[in-house]
Amino acid sequence: MLYPKENTPTASAKISAILFVAFGLISGCASAPPSATFETTAAAETNQIKSEGSEMPAAPWTITFADGSANTFRFWQDLSTEAAQYKYEPVTMAESSSGTYSGGTAKAGELSPEETETIWMHVDMLSIDEALHTDNRMMGTGSFMVKSGDEERRFIVKTGPELQKFMTVLEQFRGK
Repeated sequence: MLYPKENTPTASAKISAILFVAFGLISGCASAPPSATFETTAAAETNQIKSEGSEMPAAPWTITFADGSANTFRFWQDLSTEAAQYKYEPVTMAESSSGTYSGGTAKAGELSPEETETIWMHVDMLSIDEALHTDNRMMGTGSFMVKSGDEERRFIVKTGPELQKFMTVLEQFRGK
């Protein structure tokens, strides 16, 4: 979740905790600590899934991401839906600066709880680590707008391995 500055855990502490759990679970060497398990009782009442690794806000929320070629991904959950939704809006040849690039075809659908959690985990990590941010929107950077409740945050992430990991997660939501 996007934390207020005064309550923000250090980026390295939060990322280290997430990576510890993720790598431990992947390798089978560790199990998730009780604090990282999903709370489903109160969460079900508010359309919210909680975990220590990445806290998803209660609906309504929206994540809008434009990749380095200006293809746009929108993820959201409103009060009227049980599952989060997504929409991919690609750049067309007519819109591209080269006149020859196409981001594919548009695509929309519903997100599973696991997909939603994964997206939030990556957005949280990219949001928290300000060393990844830049003030300049250039080709190859990723532009984020995250809205949750009355909060809105915009940030741009530099080209690099962390942004590429997020782009890999998003590949399944692209039209062909």
